[in-house]
Amino acid sequence: MKKMFLVLALILVVAALPVTAFASKGLTETQLESTKVATKHFSGASNLINDSYIKDVFNEVKRFELLNPNSSQDQRNEYTVSVLRKYAALPEKSSQFTTYSYSSWLPPSVKGDLNASELALFDSDPTRGLKALVAGQEALDYTLYKFGSQGHNNRADAFRHVTWNVWMTAWCGTTFAANWSSAHENNSGNPQLEKDMDTWNNNYGRAYAVIAGLTENSSVNTTRATINTAYFSGNLKTFNSTGTALVQFTGVQSDYVN
Repeated sequence: MKKMFLVLALILVVAALPVTAFASKGLTETQLESTKVATKHFSGASNLINDSYIKDVFNEVKRFELLNPNSSQDQRNEYTVSVLRKYAALPEKSSQFTTYSYSSWLPPSVKGDLNASELALFDSDPTRGLKALVAGQEALDYTLYKFGSQGHNNRADAFRHVTWNVWMTAWCGTTFAANWSSAHENNSGNPQLEKDMDTWNNNYGRAYAVIAGLTENSSVNTTRATINTAYFSGNLKTFNSTGTALVQFTGVQSDYVN
């Protein structure tokens, strides 16, 4: 019965049905989406991104949220922009926020590589935009740790996209996570089959985050356990041996090097 419930719930999440549909399966709205809504637009906020300090900004924003749990999303965004502005003019650190080719990897760390849709999303909600970028970096770092490489069109690649979307959903809510990942994939310039693989695995990353009831307060261990559940589920897809079609696979512990 529990397995049947999980399958049904996953189908609902991936199909992106309304909140009422989730509620009928026992999932609450707070598990699906943050109740904090941004109403102000912060035009040009993305121009303040300084890659060297993006994690410093993230840490300051998280402290603000912990100290001000009842703050509105607009208040959080105002604070995020103020911190971005503080770091914007500082010189680059010798150890920077890691950069990767935008066409091959997950979300870029440099604002120059963000496409127009991502820039617009960042300006619409700088706090969640910031978290989407840091979630991408966490996905890159954790995939490298678990597999020894980032991978491309293989199991490591699938793991990376799941990890990214699990973290984004926990930190940003399902709607923003879905919008950001779609903005990334639709404008990546990748071949269609790669887009299909990435989109499929992104969807399941968000699905498992919802099923686990992850929030911005979930622990690292809980979040990573959810990532493992998704990876071992048999629901993810990768390229077949000839690179001509997508096939589902079941991840195993021996896939990991750590």
